[in-house]
Amino acid sequence: LGVARFLWYDVHGAGSGHVQSLVLSGVLMVIGLQVGLIGLVADLIAGHRRLMEEALYRLRRLDIAEGAAPARNGGTVKHPSEQIDESVAHV
Repeated sequence: LGVARFLWYDVHGAGSGHVQSLVLSGVLMVIGLQVGLIGLVADLIAGHRRLMEEALYRLRRLDIAEGAAPARNGGTVKHPSEQIDESVAHV
């Protein structure tokens, strides 16, 4: 919107006094881009965490099935969603 305002005044010959609209628009666009990229990275991190939790769950389940040493949580293997529910209950 600020870019359009600057261009409108610049086309009509009075754009020199409205450079602040152009600067503000540029700053806001850069901030918007950074917020979008941070959101994308956060989503990727969350997906990676879910994959790692699932891989750890499957690995622990295989270890117990093969008769390996019991897991640190007393030998029971719980799905990550069950662990989340259990940790919330303790709060």
